Amino acid sequence: MDPMTNPFAPGAGTRPPALAGRDHVIAAAEIALKRVQAGRHAKSQMLLGLRGVGKTVLLNWIAELAEDAGYLTVVLEAPEGQRLADMLVPPLRSVLFRLSRVERARDVANRGLGVLRRFAGAFKVKYADWEVGVDGEPGRADSGRLESDLPDLLLTIGETAKAADRAVALFIDGVQYLTAEDLSALIVSMHKLEQRGLPVVLFGAGLPQLAALAGEAKSYAERLFEFPPIGPLDADAARKAVREPVREEGADIDEDALARVVEQTKGTRTSSKSGARTRGTARRAPRSPRRTWNAPRTRPCATSTRDFSACASTA
Repeated sequence: MDPMTNPFAPGAGTRPPALAGRDHVIAAAEIALKRVQAGRHAKSQMLLGLRGVGKTVLLNWIAELAEDAGYLTVVLEAPEGQRLADMLVPPLRSVLFRLSRVERARDVANRGLGVLRRFAGAFKVKYADWEVGVDGEPGRADSGRLESDLPDLLLTIGETAKAADRAVALFIDGVQYLTAEDLSALIVSMHKLEQRGLPVVLFGAGLPQLAALAGEAKSYAERLFEFPPIGPLDADAARKAVREPVREEGADIDEDALARVVEQTKGTRTSSKSGARTRGTARRAPRSPRRTWNAPRTRPCATSTRDFSACASTA
């Protein structure tokens, strides 16, 4: 296949050309987004799965759905060793500035900027100085205790969003890397936001142990969040994920080659994309522009990963 038009480009969190087999997860996320936007309760969600199954792709996809629906979004990746306070201050500042453009929410947003400044000071967050007309309510989000201050800060965000008739969605990838203190404070924050009915929702992604970590941090986490498992695609979805992009490029893949891709990659996304890139040979059919990828006779698909997009595109 021409490398310029090859639809498969495996990478860390890169979107596959066909997002197959995840309809139920996307549908649940869309319902949650619509309910929160309408002022109704909806559980936040934590996508659980091993590396390479497509959690980051799904999280980014849901973030785009939220933006299309009019949400203000905060998208974070939680690297190991970085504090949640450091990650949150810059994007929350941007959210408050955007909300301050709404006339009816301007005063609330300015007070929120003051609260954010006090929060940043309490946790010694290094960030460029900014001018705020209101210094923030003393005693709110400035104790230096994250489990008290983060809920106060996010409640301020929720109150400002409600005043502006907007909604905010937080997206955090790699939640398992948060410290126990950060995870506990985040759970408490979402609990208080839910109790107050404020328009803020959280979508996270992490390794399978995240559910246990959340439960250890706060026993009510299992009632606060949905934990949809993200696993390998079933055989039908895996075939669709490979065949559809190939056909959109005016080519085809024979059943034997497709079966080998699915078998060797075990339905995981990274391997499937890699499998589609390295397996089979393409040939132009006589009197037809459509090409067919045939299973090679001499060597198997050799991939170091088990992901179904690396076995079909060196044709």
